Amino acid sequence: MMYISALLIIAPRSVVAYVFYFLASFCLIKISFKSLIFVFGYVVFTSLALAVSSLSGKVSVTAYLIEMYLFIPMVLFLLDPIRSNANTLSIIRLISVGLCLLSVANMMTLGFPARLPYIHYLPDAYGGLYGLGGAKVVTVLGFLALFAELYQKDKSKLYIILGILNFIVPNYLLGVFCGFLALGVIFVTNLRFVLLMSLPGVAVLMYALSRLSGIDNTIAEDFGFLPKIYAYYKIFEVYVENPHLILSGVGLGQYASTSALWASDYLKEISSHGIPNIPGFFMSSYHDIYLGEVLSILSDNFWALSSSFNKPYTSLATMFIENGFLFTFLFLVLIKRKVFMMFPGRFGFSLFVFILSLFLLDTWHDSLWLGYMLILIKGIPRNASIQKDTVNYSRFAKMRNNNRC
Repeated sequence: MMYISALLIIAPRSVVAYVFYFLASFCLIKISFKSLIFVFGYVVFTSLALAVSSLSGKVSVTAYLIEMYLFIPMVLFLLDPIRSNANTLSIIRLISVGLCLLSVANMMTLGFPARLPYIHYLPDAYGGLYGLGGAKVVTVLGFLALFAELYQKDKSKLYIILGILNFIVPNYLLGVFCGFLALGVIFVTNLRFVLLMSLPGVAVLMYALSRLSGIDNTIAEDFGFLPKIYAYYKIFEVYVENPHLILSGVGLGQYASTSALWASDYLKEISSHGIPNIPGFFMSSYHDIYLGEVLSILSDNFWALSSSFNKPYTSLATMFIENGFLFTFLFLVLIKRKVFMMFPGRFGFSLFVFILSLFLLDTWHDSLWLGYMLILIKGIPRNASIQKDTVNYSRFAKMRNNNRC
């Protein structure tokens, strides 16, 4: 069943596939009473928050329910133990192979190997069979697979190569940047690895610079902020105008989380699909008022939001606005605690840097793929025979060592 989860998570993206991606996480974990209590408390809190938010704006209950659905794998990562018989490294390796094969198959539809990515078509064709935006998913899963392989004492060169391919080739630049930050934490003192990664790193940097030079800067020119800075400026604007929502937020799925973006009348201009015809699923007034002014640019300039760099929303900014300050700080503390409990030392710091930088720069907190892969990563310390980690970045590692004495 656990190996089936790997097939579910790499399935070609469709409406039905989102059920598979969701179920994949449940194949890996043992549901605990603690998580049921937490989910119940979270549902009560967010339901009350949505009710309060509805007093001052139009909200979509359906968008709230969809967002709750998308967020559950992240809750499972934070709370529930992975099954004791799960050979997580084998499952991750299967995912690496599957993503590579499906990505090559997708490129073959474009003429590969006679026609090559970066030369004849964009590198995001190396994106599994996920369709538009699939390169982002493959990049993040590729990095986490590489992370899991590097943690092993007896490393497999084959799976390291596969991890690097899936991580770098799609050229999701924000994800690659986050990954290199995280790898720097692990290998900053390893000259051999630094030299090895410098080769693809320089290539990615040169390509990134060429991409950045061609990115549309309409948002920065019209609003006076780079899009990612604009995302955090919006936190203050929303709460200055709605101070009664600071603790509770404007409501789950009502601002710029995945379900809110799916419901956006503005983003249907650049989306590969229309707004799903689901009862009660519509764009909230908070999305319309606070993001509409920048997203409306799309009606005149299709390319204004064509790059991930130009998206004026991120996970961290969205969570502060949708969930309020109290829950968002609790969520970040739980992530840090969980990561350092799993990987005391530099590997824990590396993984935390990767997750936090993803949240700072893009929208990933409600990704079914990220939640699933982080659940798998939980089993790596149990299955791995690793080298002693002599670099200790966290007080959690010290606490763990003291408890063993």
